[in-house]
Amino acid sequence: MSDISFKTLIEVLPNLKHYAEFDQLCRILTILNLSTTDNDSKYNDIKNLFIELDVKKEGKLNVNFIKKIFTKLDSDAANAIMKLNITNKNFIEYSEWLSACCNKKEIFIDKNLRRVFDIIDIDKSGNISQQEIKDFLKGDKN
Repeated sequence: MSDISFKTLIEVLPNLKHYAEFDQLCRILTILNLSTTDNDSKYNDIKNLFIELDVKKEGKLNVNFIKKIFTKLDSDAANAIMKLNITNKNFIEYSEWLSACCNKKEIFIDKNLRRVFDIIDIDKSGNISQQEIKDFLKGDKN
């Protein structure tokens, strides 16, 4: 592992552990928030770390392999990796990795939250109904 990647790995550990405690809705909102903003250059180090850890070049990280790496650094982080494996498919996709590793204070700012709110508020009433949340989580775009 390169020195730059190791430095990035150490920097993202607190973010990853914090993200592991998020419920499913918070995780979805984090991914949505990131997908609606232009963060490509801002998160190059996290992306490059993902590419380096993706030893099989499959576009996903093997949970067991990543857990071994994190166990050497921080047992809490290793446990957090297991919590990322919510689908029990034993891999972590890039969107989940980026969501887990990014600094939430940087993405959960008013303008980004407003953008996410506007996406979920399908009828543009200024309120989000239970039905809109259900439709959003199911993927209905009515």
